[in-house]
This record gives sequence, structure tokens and C-alpha cells, in this order.
Amino acid sequence: MRIALFLSGISDKPGGAERFFGDIFDYYATNDKAEVYLICDTAARRSLETVGRLKSDKRLLTFSLSHNRFKDTLEFWRIWRLLRKHRIDLLHVGTYGTHHLPMLRKLSAKPKNNRPKLVVNIEDLRVGLTYGDAEKGTANGINGKYSPLFNEITLDGVYCWYRSFRELYDRKPFIASKPVIGIASYCFTDTSRFKPAAEKQNEFVFAGRMIGPKRPNLYVEAVHLLMTQHAEQCRGWRFRIYGDGPMQKEIDEQIRSLNLQDILQRTYVSDLAPVYANSACFVSPQQDENFTSLAMLEAMAAGNAVIAFNVGQTDFFVQHDKNGLLAGTETAEALAATMLLYIQHPEHHARYQAESIRIANEVHTVKNFTDELFAFWQLI
Repeated sequence: MRIALFLSGISDKPGGAERFFGDIFDYYATNDKAEVYLICDTAARRSLETVGRLKSDKRLLTFSLSHNRFKDTLEFWRIWRLLRKHRIDLLHVGTYGTHHLPMLRKLSAKPKNNRPKLVVNIEDLRVGLTYGDAEKGTANGINGKYSPLFNEITLDGVYCWYRSFRELYDRKPFIASKPVIGIASYCFTDTSRFKPAAEKQNEFVFAGRMIGPKRPNLYVEAVHLLMTQHAEQCRGWRFRIYGDGPMQKEIDEQIRSLNLQDILQRTYVSDLAPVYANSACFVSPQQDENFTSLAMLEAMAAGNAVIAFNVGQTDFFVQHDKNGLLAGTETAEALAATMLLYIQHPEHHARYQAESIRIANEVHTVKNFTDELFAFWQLI
């Protein structure tokens, strides 16, 4: 079976999902476990190469984007030629967006015996939590984004990171074509790129997109509480925040308004490996879910303990008092208290860090993930 991953229209600063699909392709490009291609536009290829992905040209297929009124038609025929030339049996679309609909509609309209099987990946947790809800699903844009996909496209499979999607679908099947549903149990990162430094620094790090669900504002507020209420106990500790996105100006202003400029500055770097190598603890105030946070798993591989809220499938990554600490409530106060608890018990740090490394290297491995994914593909 010839399988093609598909990425198109991604940012020039790829997020975790885009980088993760690049990692999947890189794994298959270096072994013969399955014949897996990557089809992507030339801009997406450049973006992924800037963050160290797409290390091999083997089975890497690119097409150019158009910028005129014939855009959808021209791009489809470029993609169709690649699919036919390489006799692709299954097309797995990653990081779905409505810009994929013109291609998917054209493929879906073809006879099943004259097109590859169609699989779409769902990385947005909100689909399983709010799709079909007249109020919430409309307000957050989920209904508008996914309704055409689920009702107009003849999908053969849907692969999702979250069990909430399966639970919602099992209660009331909402995809017209009744596809095979697969739910991931594993995640992985290239652990060879993320190693701990010989000596860790007393440093907390937040890394992620500056968007509402990541809640960087709670991290900033927690640092403020620590510095105003427990400054002496925090002496010698540093706090870092990495990322950009729609909230970046708001976060920069929050840092200024709380007079934290001397100890906390937001910045963006394309390669976080050196950051994670030196930091001691990764902090995630994320709402609803931490699985499959690539940033968190990369930090764990580099020997970081983790502090997070116990939301969604966070227990896939973080076990309380095993490789980190789970805050009791989803507030800045609880986050600050948990960070302080970590500071107060240095005797646990080495144990937490070693367990994070073990989980990243022995549980959430590329073999476990790809074995599960390939078994899903074979069901379709």
C-alpha cells in the first residue's frame, strides 16, 4: 500500500502539529516499514526545512501554489498528477483547514476505484468537545469549519489525537460517509535532538503559541505571584517564555504592567533544543488538554520535569510526583503554588527528570506511534 501524507497552507513558523507530521515522514523516509510519501506545497517544504524537518528527498513530492482565479483548479491538477504518477492508495491530510475543501471535493467526486482512499487528521481538541453544539460549536467556529468536511466529503477514515472525539462520535455518528475512526494512544519526538545538559539550570520554561488555549497569561501571573509573595525562596531561579502568535502583544504588555521585564521576556526561537537542555522544569497552563503537546514531549526528552493542570489526557505524559507535579485547580494561584513546591523540594528534581526522559524514550516512541497508525491505515 502506497500512502501519502499531505500538508499545505502552513505557517512560515510551523506549529507542533506541522512539525509532528514532518517527523512522521522523516521516520518513514529512513526505513522500509511502509511506502509513505509526503505531498506538500513548496512554501510548506521551506517552512518545515527551517525547523529541521524533511531531512530526505526520498518520496518527498512538492507542488506549486497558484495566486489567481484558477487557483483551485490548477493546484488540484498538480496534486492529481502526483497521486496518479506515484499510484497513491491512501491520502492522509494533516492539519486540516477549509483551504483543503476544494481538493477534497474534487477527489471525493471521483469513483472510489479511481482515487486514493481519503483520511483526514483531526488535531483540534474542540471538535470532540463542541462540534454540533449550536451555541459553543458555532461561537468557536468549529461547526463552520468541520461541517462541510463531515457532510460533503466521502471520507474513508478519520484519525484523531483525542478520545473525546471518539466518545462524541459513538454517542451520535456525525460523519455522513461512516469512516473508520482511529484514536492515537502515543506521540513521539526525535529524542536524538533533545538531550539534557550535563548540569541543569534553575530555570522554568513556558514554550508554545501565544493563543488563548495555551494560557500564557496564567504563567505570567504565576511568576508575578511568586516574585511578590515568595521572592526570597525564588532567589536563583529564572523564568523563560517562548513563542509568538495573536496574544503576543497582550503578553508583552502584561509583563510590562506587572514590572516583570527584568526577569521575564517573551521571545521566539525556531529551535528549542538548547533551551530545554538547560531548563529544569517545563510549565504548561494549557486548558482542556496537554496530549499531544510536542513542546512538552520535547522538553521531557531533554530531561525537564513538568508542571501542568490535570486536564484531558495529560496523564499520558505527566504522572503526579513521578515526572512532575499537577496543579490542583486551573488558576494562577495554584500554578504558582505548584511551582513553589517544586522549588522547595530539590531532592525530587533528578528523579522527575529521569522519569521524563524514560517516558519520552520508552513509551511515547516513534515505533509505538507508527505501529498504531499503520494498523489504522490497514483497516481502511
